[in-house]
Amino acid sequence: MDPGLIEQRQQNNVRPYHRGLVLDFLLGRLSLFVNDVLIGLAIRSTPVTVFPGWVSGEWMKRTILGVALAMILPAQSFALTVLCAESGSTGFNWRDGKWVNSDYALDQYIVQDVSEDPELSAYCESTEPTATANGASYAERCFNLSVVGEAKSSFSTTECRTFYDATGVAVSVRCGNSVYQTINFEPTGEFVLSRTFGIPDFQVPAPAQRDSLVLSVGKCSVIAP
Repeated sequence: MDPGLIEQRQQNNVRPYHRGLVLDFLLGRLSLFVNDVLIGLAIRSTPVTVFPGWVSGEWMKRTILGVALAMILPAQSFALTVLCAESGSTGFNWRDGKWVNSDYALDQYIVQDVSEDPELSAYCESTEPTATANGASYAERCFNLSVVGEAKSSFSTTECRTFYDATGVAVSVRCGNSVYQTINFEPTGEFVLSRTFGIPDFQVPAPAQRDSLVLSVGKCSVIAP
């Protein structure tokens, strides 16, 4: 095997580098950090990553997690809230002036509709639903993406086109306007997340580090409402 390929594949389970996401963490509110830590503890106390339908006692896990959310989240947070868990994450890191293939450590994300939160949706605009055929509809909503256990920030909120069935239940969400990342997901199905910013700031002639390029896949499960 090519020695260069071996060296590349050794860069497994590392953390992707993102200057923007580091800034988001520093700007997050302490109260939201505590909330997400408690959510993370509730999630990680179960032996499964996302609760599949065939796991015994699923209703109990959801009930316990729902009660925990009711106790620690503010009232406006009871819009759509989804837990998405990565099953695979790969991409490239900038190393010694070249892109090196890397497999990243897996994360869990809280994806939350924060359209009614004036702070988290400060840089995002939502719209009322627009009807389509067969009684379905869609709307632009503001979704916040945060790693479980990390603070939320308005810089991690983006406009997402949300598709609803005839009963008003969200069935698909497509978020593609963020500078740093895009995420498309089904609240009770699959998700795909990408971070492809990767281009150095023009103010820095010869950057020692560029943002990692990341492509992740996984599954989502609704945890509220």
